[in-house]
Amino acid sequence: MEAAKVYASLTISSLISAGANINHQDDYGETALIRAVDREMSLNVIALLQAGADATLKDVDGLTALDRAIRYELQIGEDVMEQLEALTRDQ
Repeated sequence: MEAAKVYASLTISSLISAGANINHQDDYGETALIRAVDREMSLNVIALLQAGADATLKDVDGLTALDRAIRYELQIGEDVMEQLEALTRDQ
């Protein structure tokens, strides 16, 4: 598990170092964070948040990554949900 966490973090760090915009939104307003949540990739969600991903960005339907996790009952873990809640609180 720890190796997977390190790998996810290193991959995301490598992409950012190469100039990737961590908060880029596609035509549907989706970000890497939203997609990681949608795919229930908790380790990637954590790595993206640690790298500074903006959890308040919304898709074209006005939903944040947290909103989508709740609406679609996605399994990303309580600790990840708590992190997203803390970052989107008061937004």
